[in-house]
Amino acid sequence: MIYRLIFSLAALYNIAFGIWACIWPGALFAMLEMAAPNYPSLWQCLGMVVGLYGILYAYAAIRLERAKLIIVIGRAGKILGPIGMFIAFQSGEWPLRAVTLIVFNDFVWWLPFTVFLLDGTRMGERLRASAPYSCATLNLLPQWQCCSFCVAGVRLHRISQSERPSLPSMHCYGAPAGRSG
Repeated sequence: MIYRLIFSLAALYNIAFGIWACIWPGALFAMLEMAAPNYPSLWQCLGMVVGLYGILYAYAAIRLERAKLIIVIGRAGKILGPIGMFIAFQSGEWPLRAVTLIVFNDFVWWLPFTVFLLDGTRMGERLRASAPYSCATLNLLPQWQCCSFCVAGVRLHRISQSERPSLPSMHCYGAPAGRSG
């Protein structure tokens, strides 16, 4: 099942991050060109907690039937962590370039954890039933935007130039070249 793979990857990532933070507490700060923390043991403690989450995710991967509570708690942490980080960004305590930390620690896990939690619920069934329509709509939107942009560009070109627009200015993703719309 896909959830075993997802939770195994979450386990590996969290354990690796935890070990990294514990053994090299200044590495992240050096990478982000930030001053090293005055109390590296606090960062090491956070690394230990993240690593322990990894052990729980490994258990969840093995025992999917008992994983819900673990994933609920993990999902809550992956919501609260970014909230705290954005507060740190607002206060200037952390630079915005540290956003990559929450992208990999938190954001990438939001969708798979949420889908797991919704699986087997009424809302999950509704989402599953609407998935083909949602995907089709999401795939069409960029084409419509591109075509609208191209058509607007062609019209502007015609207004500003008395000559016929060239094919490259008329090309639209998903539309035949040479059509101005």
